Amino acid sequence: MVTKSGLQESVISNDSRINSVVKGMKCASLAITDNKEGTLASVSRLNPWHEEALRIITGSKEEAHKPLTYLLKEYMDLDFDCEIDESGVTPGGHFLDTQGYIAHNDEMIVLAYRCTTSVFDWLTNLNSTASEWEIEEDVNQGFSGYCSSMEGLCCNGGQGKPRVHTGFYNNFLSTVPIIEKHIAPLLAEDQPPRTLHVVGHSLGAGIATLAAVYFLLEYDFSALPHSLVSVTAGSPRAVFAQMKEVVEERMSIMPEEKVQLYRVVRNKDVVATVPPAILGFHHLGSLVHIAQDGTITFNSNIPDRDTDEDRVKIAAARQLKCEKSRSEELENNERALPDANEESDEEDDVDDASSLDSSDSYKLKISKIPKAFRDHMPDFYLNPMKNIKPGNFPTMDEDADEEDTSPAEEQADVVEERKKKKKFPFSLQRKKKVGSTPQEKEEMVKMPSTKKKWWSRNQRTDHELAVEQSAQ
Repeated sequence: MVTKSGLQESVISNDSRINSVVKGMKCASLAITDNKEGTLASVSRLNPWHEEALRIITGSKEEAHKPLTYLLKEYMDLDFDCEIDESGVTPGGHFLDTQGYIAHNDEMIVLAYRCTTSVFDWLTNLNSTASEWEIEEDVNQGFSGYCSSMEGLCCNGGQGKPRVHTGFYNNFLSTVPIIEKHIAPLLAEDQPPRTLHVVGHSLGAGIATLAAVYFLLEYDFSALPHSLVSVTAGSPRAVFAQMKEVVEERMSIMPEEKVQLYRVVRNKDVVATVPPAILGFHHLGSLVHIAQDGTITFNSNIPDRDTDEDRVKIAAARQLKCEKSRSEELENNERALPDANEESDEEDDVDDASSLDSSDSYKLKISKIPKAFRDHMPDFYLNPMKNIKPGNFPTMDEDADEEDTSPAEEQADVVEERKKKKKFPFSLQRKKKVGSTPQEKEEMVKMPSTKKKWWSRNQRTDHELAVEQSAQ
C-alpha cells in the first residue's frame, strides 16, 4: 500500500516514482551474486536473507542461484557489461572491498554496488572519518590521500571543501576507472536517451550515494538526453552538510524529471542511523519510508533517527558472535554427514541436516535477530514492493509453507509477541522450595542428579498449591 502523505505537486507521476524505486530495489538486490558458481550459496549459508531476496525476484530458489548474467537478462531485460570487484589496501592505508556490476539496454544503464555480506561484521568495524571531495586529484592517484581525514579541518574558517565519508569515498574511487570505461560512452550526447540507475543496499548504498554525487556534479543532465535516478536502501549517512548543500543547489537548477534521488528506509533500520548526525554526517535524497505494516510513503517528512554508535557496535558484535557460532555448528553438521559415495542407513539424518535452509528454518532464524537489524534485511525491503507492484514479481515457488504464507517479518513479529505474553508477574512464577519437608529430602537423596534437575523444574507454584488445597 502506498500513502499519498508527503506527495507534492510534481511533474513526475506517482506511478513513475514507484516504478523507479521498485526497479532500483531489484537491481540492488541482484548485486549480491555474480557469475561464479556457488557465490549465492556461500553468502546465504550464514545470511539466508540474501537468497530469500533473490527468491522474491525470481520466484524460486533454483532460479535465484543462476548466474548474474542470466538473472539480469531474464528478469530485468539487461545486458551484462562487467563485474566490479575491487579489494585490497590503498597506498594511503584505506581498505577496499567493493563488488557490484554494470549492465544496460537501450533505455537504461545500471550501476549497482553490493551490500556487505554480513552487516554485523561491517557495523562492528564501523568508522566515522570524513575526507575532502577532491575528485580530479583523488581519481588520478586512486585514493583520497595519506591523511585525508585530517586535511582541511584547521585554519579554513569553516570554508573548506565539501567532505564525505572516507571509507565510502575510497571504495567509490576504486570504481571510477570502470565507470569511465563502461558508462561514460553510454552517456555521450549522440547516444539514445537512457536513464542511469545508481543503486545499492547497506554498505553498497553508501558507495552508491557518492557515485550519484559524482554523476550529478560531473555531468550536465539538463543538457544531455539522459537522466539520473539513484535508489538506495538502508543507506548509512555519507556526506557532510556542505556537500549536501552543493548537491541540493545543483539539483535545484536541474529539471525534476532529469535527476531523482530516492533514499528508502524501512521502519527502524539501524544502519540508516549511522554514522551519527552529531559527528556532522547527513543523508541525501528524498525519503521513501516503509512502515511496519508495509505502507510506503514518498517524500516522507519523518525526522531522521539517530543512535549511539558504540551501542550499535556492541549489539552488532553480539550478533556477529551468534553468526560465528552458527558457522561452527554448520561445519560440525557437515563433518558429521556420511560420505555421499558411501552407503549409509542414516538417510533420515541426512534429510534433516539438508533442511537447514528451509522456509521454516529461515523464519526461525530471522525471529532471533533484533528488530533494528531485521528491518535492514533486503527481503524485508522487497516484500512491501510486491504489494504495490505485484505484476513486477513472479509467483513464489512451492517451497513456501502452504499452511502459513505470511512473510518472514510478520512471523518474527508474532514470535516477539508470544515472548511478551509469556512474561507473567514474578509472584506467579515463584517455585515451591525443593526439599522443604523430610519426605522430599529423602526422595531427593535417592534421585539421580539429572532427575533432580527435572523434578526441580517441574515443581508446582505456590498459586497452584493454594488452589489445590482450597479445592480439597
